[in-house]
Amino acid sequence: WDSIMNYQFYHAVMDLVITGHMRASSFVGKLNFMRGNLNQKLEGYLWNFIDTHDTPRFLNSVQNDVRKQQLAAALQLLLPGMPMIYYGDEVGMDGGMDPDCRRGMLWDTDRQNKTLLGYYQRLIQIRHAYPVLTEGAVVEQYADDEKGLIYIERVLDKQSIVLVFHTQDGNEALQVLSGMKNLVDGGVFLGSLGGYETAVLLRV
Repeated sequence: WDSIMNYQFYHAVMDLVITGHMRASSFVGKLNFMRGNLNQKLEGYLWNFIDTHDTPRFLNSVQNDVRKQQLAAALQLLLPGMPMIYYGDEVGMDGGMDPDCRRGMLWDTDRQNKTLLGYYQRLIQIRHAYPVLTEGAVVEQYADDEKGLIYIERVLDKQSIVLVFHTQDGNEALQVLSGMKNLVDGGVFLGSLGGYETAVLLRV
């Protein structure tokens, strides 16, 4: 299984979101380096994970900052690869090192983070509804380290989607993209991203 578990993705997300040791441009460079060393046909089959039964829960590693978990989930679900969600991440399960990370599933809906669950569900819906996210060609990609932004545009046939990941705290203006439809909330993108927020923008 180690051959398809995408450890490079895991470590890159850790360094970008958890420790902050990696800047946005380095994260993009890491993904591009990995892509350049792979048969292109294999890229979509690599398991993108942010935690496992052998690691602390992601939410534990970010001191229960749900915004950071949402960013990691967006990277996991929207970038090339096969997202492998460790059970319970989607409802905000906590847990430290093994065996604490292997607690039984949190089935009590009163204790589940329903906002986080809704976010995961929305990203999965977007991934399924827009094949450009899994099959489209990357036509533009760049990072802004000062603003902590990662920008990726993918195109398939006449469909074009712009992904913008804000990897820092605070608000960041993106007026040049305002007016596009943001698939995350279904509304019009107003040209601003909050801390650790992701936008999935549809060109129409």
